[in-house]
Amino acid sequence: MISQISNKLALDSVSWSSPLRRAAGLADYRSNAIRMSAIGGFYGIHLLNYSANSESGPIAGIGILASFLQLDSTMQVTSRTHLALSLIALMWSGWALVIHRSLFEQRLPKWLPYATALVDVSLLTGILLLSAGAQNPLVCGYLLIIMLVAMRLDLRLVRWSTLCAFLGLLTILAATKWPKGLLLEQPLQLIPRHYQLMLGLAILLAGLIAGQWVRSTSLLMDSEHESVLQEKANG
Repeated sequence: MISQISNKLALDSVSWSSPLRRAAGLADYRSNAIRMSAIGGFYGIHLLNYSANSESGPIAGIGILASFLQLDSTMQVTSRTHLALSLIALMWSGWALVIHRSLFEQRLPKWLPYATALVDVSLLTGILLLSAGAQNPLVCGYLLIIMLVAMRLDLRLVRWSTLCAFLGLLTILAATKWPKGLLLEQPLQLIPRHYQLMLGLAILLAGLIAGQWVRSTSLLMDSEHESVLQEKANG
C-alpha cells in the first residue's frame, strides 16, 4: 500500500512538481505508518501491564509473560486509568486515519502538519501524565516526534515540534509538583533536577540536530533539481 502510494506521488508532476514537495508527501505517508505502528505497539504493552496489575488481579496465564517483561506488580493500574489511556489511544489512532485519508486524496492543508505535531505531543503528554510521568521510558517519544517531523524537511515545522515537546515536558514536571484530578490518586514521583535539565536539553538538542539535517538535505535536493533542469535545458 505504501509503495503504491509512493509511486503515485513520485509520478504526479502536477500536484508534486517540486522535489521538496514530493519528499514531504512521501515522508508524511511513511511517518504516519510509523505513527500507527507505534500506537499499536505501545498500547499492546499497556494491555499486558493492565492484565498483570489490574485492580481485580492478574489474568490467568499472564504471570510468565509478566515476569519475563519484569512488569512491576507493586503498582496497580486502576480501571479509570486504563479507560483514560484507551481513549487516548483511540483518539490518536483516529487522528492518524484522518491524516492518512487526507494524504491519499492529496488534500493536505498547510496547518495540518503543525496540528499533527501538536496532537502527537499533547496525547503523548497525556499518556505520560497517566503513567509514571518523566520516569516513564515513553518520555523518549518527544525525541521520536521531532525525528518524524524532520522527515518532512520543513525547518519551521521542526522548530514548532521542538517547542511543543519542550512545553509538554514542562507540563509533566508541573503536574508532578502540583497534581490535580486523577493524579491525586496516583501521584507522580518528581525526578531530580539534573534529570529534568538533561531531558530538556535532550529535546532542544534533538530539535537543533533535526534542523541541521533538514537544511543539509534541502540544499542537496535543490542542487540536484537545478542540475536536472539545466541538463534538460542544454539537451
